[in-house]
Amino acid sequence: MWRSRLGLGNSITALLLALIVFLPAKAFGQADVEGYEITFPSMGTLVSLQTFSDDTQLVETVFEEAQSEIDRLVQIFSDYAESSEARTICQPANVSRWQKVSAEMWEVLLISDQWNRLSDGAFDASIGQLSILWRKARKQNKIPSQAEIDAARQLCGWQHVELDHESHAIKITLEGLRLDFGAVAKGYIIEKAFQFLSTRGLSRSMVRAGGDLRCGDPPPDRAGWKIEIANIDGSDDKPSRFWLTNGAVSSSGDLHQFIEINGKRRSHVLDPKTGIGVEGPMMVTVVTTNATEADVSDTTICILGHEAGMELCKKRPDLKVRIVSRLNDSDETQPTGNQQTGNQMRVSQHGFDLLESIE
Repeated sequence: MWRSRLGLGNSITALLLALIVFLPAKAFGQADVEGYEITFPSMGTLVSLQTFSDDTQLVETVFEEAQSEIDRLVQIFSDYAESSEARTICQPANVSRWQKVSAEMWEVLLISDQWNRLSDGAFDASIGQLSILWRKARKQNKIPSQAEIDAARQLCGWQHVELDHESHAIKITLEGLRLDFGAVAKGYIIEKAFQFLSTRGLSRSMVRAGGDLRCGDPPPDRAGWKIEIANIDGSDDKPSRFWLTNGAVSSSGDLHQFIEINGKRRSHVLDPKTGIGVEGPMMVTVVTTNATEADVSDTTICILGHEAGMELCKKRPDLKVRIVSRLNDSDETQPTGNQQTGNQMRVSQHGFDLLESIE
């Protein structure tokens, strides 16, 4: 049964870093309001749609339509489906040809281009060949050779992607280049799904997938949605908790996905300049008003690293950022931002103190 009422004490834990605690509407005197949830696999994780409403039929209809919309958007950006728009753009027959793209693809291309420029290339949606290489490596449990990494890097580079702003068209100038929107499309799809629910009368909703979420108006008689950020080391130490309303959260790092290479912990987040995962342990959490921006920014900051990531925050004051990384001997005692140190880890924050914390 896909519909479920969310009762007292019911909590939903995200697959990566965030915890959402749902609140019982009936306990606050709103007898006709119930909480509803649908969970289904998509984008390599579980997608959850949750809402509070007094109209069961509306929820059933809108949830079904929203799931179909998510499936449609996934088909545009998927790196796995050969028939996806992202794959079609990169087919050999289309190299060096201008191709008009869908409205959704154009929006994501613009965001990808913006963040590539903002980060001096740290964010790069053209690293598909590197993603393929490391995907294969994980399946075979074998680290790629430097020669294999170098060969894949030769088939990457945003400088080989040209955009025509008048006709909303793209031209790939390097044969073999593969687009990979894994660091932006999930947030974009979450944002679109949330807007779909909200514009159809379900403003007290939340959409989440893995470590990304977008929430709207608060549940009945509450200050907001209760968000909990896990500790990077998986310890039972007191986590960070805060209320959030009409906002988005995204976390990126190596809490669950990492490998050891030459004694160093490497994240699944790939650095286009080296062709391997960024060094950890590290976790970046971004809170902002838009799930797309939250998704792309946390990955970008993760790639840039602690210091450069905090510097980037100065260019985007709308982002509330929390960076946790290992405290190395060479680290400055007072790096940019509000910092705490302890247990060989350091925490820097930009705007996080403005959130309504929960003790």
